[in-house]
Amino acid sequence: MAPDSSQAVVGRLRTMAVVVLAVLLAASTTALVVFLLGGGRLFVIETPSMATAAPIGSLVVTMPVAWARLHVGEIITFHPPTDPAETYTHRIVQVTAHGIRTRGDLNGATDGWVLHAHDIVGRAALIVPGAGWLVEMLPWLALGCGLVWWLTGWIASREWRLAAPTWGSR
Repeated sequence: MAPDSSQAVVGRLRTMAVVVLAVLLAASTTALVVFLLGGGRLFVIETPSMATAAPIGSLVVTMPVAWARLHVGEIITFHPPTDPAETYTHRIVQVTAHGIRTRGDLNGATDGWVLHAHDIVGRAALIVPGAGWLVEMLPWLALGCGLVWWLTGWIASREWRLAAPTWGSR
């Protein structure tokens, strides 16, 4: 293969890789926007109250749910009436005409409040242990990857590269 044709192949592969990466990034961004516009929310578990069902660092994907569709045993995310700025993810232990009672799986006592429809953020649709740490680190990872990409492109520009040695062809 002539040197010009190998460079052309490498160039096409590089272009194809960039196009595939751009398409994947666009598709992921579109999916995330549709998820968020549909009322979906992402939460990271920060306390051990949900034990093995959602250990610390778990990513909880929460989708909106109608009040009438909530049942005992389901894991929900909510704002407690005592502090609406807080967000908890606990299991439903009782559904009554007066509201919903919850408890963390590791907690010995039922939470000290009764939840109403306006307190509920949604039902846990997916719990991924450990993925919450990754989601929290994504901005730093993206910044680091971008910085490394920029520096390697700047430091190792084409003019600075040396030809590979050809040991056996003297």
